Amino acid sequence: NVDRALTQVESMVKEGERMERQARMLAGLPLPQAGPAPGLGGALIAATGQAASTEDPALSRTVTDQARRLEVLSRQATEQRQSLEETVTALRSLGDRLEHTPSICPVRAPFVLSSGFGWRLDPFTGGSAYHTGLDLRAPTGTPVHATAAGEVVASGHEGEYGITVRVRHGYGLETSYCHLSATRVNVGDQVRRGDVLGAVGTTGRSTGSHLHYEVRSDGAARDPAAYIVMTRTGRS
Repeated sequence: NVDRALTQVESMVKEGERMERQARMLAGLPLPQAGPAPGLGGALIAATGQAASTEDPALSRTVTDQARRLEVLSRQATEQRQSLEETVTALRSLGDRLEHTPSICPVRAPFVLSSGFGWRLDPFTGGSAYHTGLDLRAPTGTPVHATAAGEVVASGHEGEYGITVRVRHGYGLETSYCHLSATRVNVGDQVRRGDVLGAVGTTGRSTGSHLHYEVRSDGAARDPAAYIVMTRTGRS
């Protein structure tokens, strides 16, 4: 039965529209706007390929209705395909950005947050100083993990920061892992979230074994705690 088949397809298209709206919201895209119903013109051709008979008004109305429904469904299917292609592209871009956004704690073993982000008393001078990262106190040798995918752009001794690894993640984001006892990566290495970069130490200007962790966005220091999704033992 043609009417039953059209009804089933219309139901499927309507469900597809619901899922399409949800996907576009997840991708941060504007919701599709309903367009005007398509106009119909010219001779209407029945499934047999013959022109609709004007001698049977009921048949003519049935064929006209079916043709209109088919045209609407064709337009909706075309618009859905175009919308879904745009949505898939946006979701892939969003997924790449999430993969390259710092989101985990760089130390998985138990640690103590010995200094947060912002103004504090400098442990060496006793005066007020701006702390551009988090200090996570942990035993020397504790593994330090990349907090997002990216490229290693520095690996070695950097003055007061001691042995340091810097990872450029793209999208203006860069993370630094400082006062390490050793590194396990070289400049140019591509790393993924969770890869071991080195080990906690006390090199450089340091009062004890800890990791100084920084997140910078377009060169400006940001509070790393705002990026960390804490799922393991410790404090963030």
